[in-house]
Amino acid sequence: MSQRSFDGASILSRTRLLFALAIGMAVCGCSSKKIEGRKEVFPARGKLLVNDQPAPGALVVLHPVGGAYDAERPTATVGPDGSFELTTYVGKDGAPAGDYIVTAQWYLSVDKDSPGPWPNAIPPKY
Repeated sequence: MSQRSFDGASILSRTRLLFALAIGMAVCGCSSKKIEGRKEVFPARGKLLVNDQPAPGALVVLHPVGGAYDAERPTATVGPDGSFELTTYVGKDGAPAGDYIVTAQWYLSVDKDSPGPWPNAIPPKY
């Protein structure tokens, strides 16, 4: 079984990994229906590109700034074209208004026969 070395820097040639990705999400002006016990959410979508290429299968998570441990954390899985739509409660419903720290994890197999764990292709500094 061959093992290739992984160099995260080779995957990310951009200084700012287009982390304007989720920050540059388009947040629509219309909100979804308010459901008792839940925060109001707003449709939100974006695109994650790494080195100008889509990051299919990457996980995008919004962590509320100053939020409680059990606070809602909108998430999305990146599609084949790099696009994603956030979900807080049910399928692509969006995210509550607020300030967030955005994280993205994209695990690539170093070798197709390797059982993992695989390195995150997006370095922590981003």
